Amino acid sequence: MQHEPRDRHYLDLMTTLSRLALPLLLVGACTATDDLSATEQEAKICPELNCGFNSPVMAFNGFFELAKNGTQNDQGFAIIGFSKNNVSYTLDVSNGELSGTNPSMPRLDHGGLVGSVIWVSLHGADIFAIRVTSVGKMPFSAPPAGDTETYVLDYAGTPTYGEVPRRGWRNVCGGRWNPPDELQSGPAGDLVGMGNAETYGQYAIESVLFDQDRFNMEEKTLNEKPDSGWFNIGCAGHTLSKLYLTRNTIASQGAGYLPLWAERQATLKLLTADYCGQGYSFTVAGQRLDWRGGSAEYFSPPIALEARWDEHGAICLDTPRMTKATTPEGMAEFRNIEESIALHCKKRPEPCADSDMFQLNPGLRVSALR
Repeated sequence: MQHEPRDRHYLDLMTTLSRLALPLLLVGACTATDDLSATEQEAKICPELNCGFNSPVMAFNGFFELAKNGTQNDQGFAIIGFSKNNVSYTLDVSNGELSGTNPSMPRLDHGGLVGSVIWVSLHGADIFAIRVTSVGKMPFSAPPAGDTETYVLDYAGTPTYGEVPRRGWRNVCGGRWNPPDELQSGPAGDLVGMGNAETYGQYAIESVLFDQDRFNMEEKTLNEKPDSGWFNIGCAGHTLSKLYLTRNTIASQGAGYLPLWAERQATLKLLTADYCGQGYSFTVAGQRLDWRGGSAEYFSPPIALEARWDEHGAICLDTPRMTKATTPEGMAEFRNIEESIALHCKKRPEPCADSDMFQLNPGLRVSALR
């Protein structure tokens, strides 16, 4: 079925599904009965949902992109088919929407996708079914105004291509990822969380799909020119979803917005706290943060300058965000942030010469503690 955005019946469905879902882990090669790795994997007045929190997570526990033409990704996963009710379709993802075409059938899209299956193999052997369980939509968190589709994707191993499993479905995004308690606006114990700030209002088991953008997870970099041959699966609350929903991807920039690679990558470096531009993230998901740049503005008064950013990382660094950890995970991970920076960076970025927290130059983005 196609659900109305953020409706109560859908919330009930999501809560039930998320309580059934189990955490996932990819360890080397899998068999058909093993877990499939979870795929990940700006307004003038920037509201808290836009830029109040960060995330270093690009993939939930493994891969986050798939090739439309069946080429294996770096982890060995490849699409081998797309079907619904035993009818095969050619899969496409464009403009943030999944669709299927067959010359003899109506176009498969929107609510009609529910029940369709993306068939995936691992190293050309083990087979998994990724089912579209529900399709919804939500607004972008940045102009131009508009909605994007969201998807609940569940997977199960199967011994035979085309044989849809009867049981054993698990959510691709894990379904049990919980933002910090202070960010949850849903009932206590609700694994979905309705409209929480960390996920920009996405349900915890929802994904966004988008093509054209390619990401290097290890180096925290992205492509300059569009590549429509691959598409990303961005889980709620993770970096790819945040970039997409704040229109910091080629796919979501919209008409009239130039695909400015340096600004997109500067935002990626900022969200992941890649201070030294080497791909190491000095943050954890849910850490409080203010940032501005492009058409994004601070949503609340900043209290301390963190850094100014360009496409290479932090141009200058005053107070690292983990100096004031706002989650238990952050407190445990970074007991002494300056020691961590000294350990992982060849050279710590110099303090900023200009302490004005509203000043971008020299840079494309500026971040601050709150």
